[in-house]
Amino acid sequence: MFAPCGFRPASFRRFFISLFFLLVVAFFLVAAPLPAASSISVSSLIARANSGESGAQYLLGEFLLQVQPSANGFPEALAWLRAAAARQNPRAQFFLGYLFEHGHGVPRDYQQAAENYQAATRSGHRIAPNNLANLYQLGLGVQRDLSKAVELYRLAADRGDPVAQYNLAACLDLGLGVSSDLVQAARWYRAAADQGLAAAQHRLGVLYVRSLGVPRDSVQGARWVKLAAESHLPAAETDLAFLYQSGCGLPLDYVASYFWYSRAIADGEHSAVSLRKSLAQLMTRTQIDRAKTYHSGSTGAVDQAQASYFSNR
Repeated sequence: MFAPCGFRPASFRRFFISLFFLLVVAFFLVAAPLPAASSISVSSLIARANSGESGAQYLLGEFLLQVQPSANGFPEALAWLRAAAARQNPRAQFFLGYLFEHGHGVPRDYQQAAENYQAATRSGHRIAPNNLANLYQLGLGVQRDLSKAVELYRLAADRGDPVAQYNLAACLDLGLGVSSDLVQAARWYRAAADQGLAAAQHRLGVLYVRSLGVPRDSVQGARWVKLAAESHLPAAETDLAFLYQSGCGLPLDYVASYFWYSRAIADGEHSAVSLRKSLAQLMTRTQIDRAKTYHSGSTGAVDQAQASYFSNR
């Protein structure tokens, strides 16, 4: 059974990911462990770094930060990273920007962070423009300039960074630094959603259900919200519960709804507490017990047995 869709007023207010989260994502997309010693020996890496090879200098600096994360290990690591950055190595430039922005091993210095992100952007680094855009958006180390931030988000988005694609979409969605354009916002949410970014999947689902920038399609909207919920995004879990509760884009299923409200609560979504309480007043004791049983046995994404239970109960 499918019912007409109508989202609760408080739903979907927090779709703009925090900037801290964006920066963490951006950093760990590029910072990778040094290959095992069997493929690259440390002695060989040191020799290549001493010969002036910027790639080796960057890898050596990153390696030293991994094996000597204490203050004693930072000076040598930073020296190699600076050497690589001086040779226009974009990964080293980005890494230095991140360290200066967050004060890891160096005094926090937003101006130096911006300069290094800018250098990495000029060198073609894929996601450096996103982090530089964050600084322009907040006015950290540079004069606050939302138009410049949008320009940089677009540059990183064009380079394929899903976080920047989401940020650009959010700016277009909210009209931050650019005229609001829901059609283009939906396009960029879709690009990020296709790369698996849960927040983009969630917001894209909202746009489909509410017919914002795309034709109304509650089934496709529910599919995107469900994908985001399966990544443990609390707001998406709450909204998926509401879709099951209202039969919007999904079969009406109070047991499934109770399950997703419960998982949202477990993941920190406080608003789901009152929503689950209201739902429970519509359910039988047996239904509530069954929902609790499946929630207590859930350790991650909903497995096939649970999915089958919800659809065939």
